[in-house]
Amino acid sequence: MDDLTAEESNLLILKVVEQYSFEEMGQIMDCNSATLRKKFERLRKKLVRQRMNEGGSPHGEMARSN
Repeated sequence: MDDLTAEESNLLILKVVEQYSFEEMGQIMDCNSATLRKKFERLRKKLVRQRMNEGGSPHGEMARSN
């Protein structure tokens, strides 16, 4: 996640951590909520691709250690 842009980091924090709606995020970031929805979807896909490239599952499942 070190390769996220500042905008991507802000999107992730506002949506996932702070749990703002896209409408609220649009007001905060001075951007159209539909634009933010699309950017968030692209970010989600980017993170899934990164996870898959690291050998993980796209659903965040962890390998069990015994």
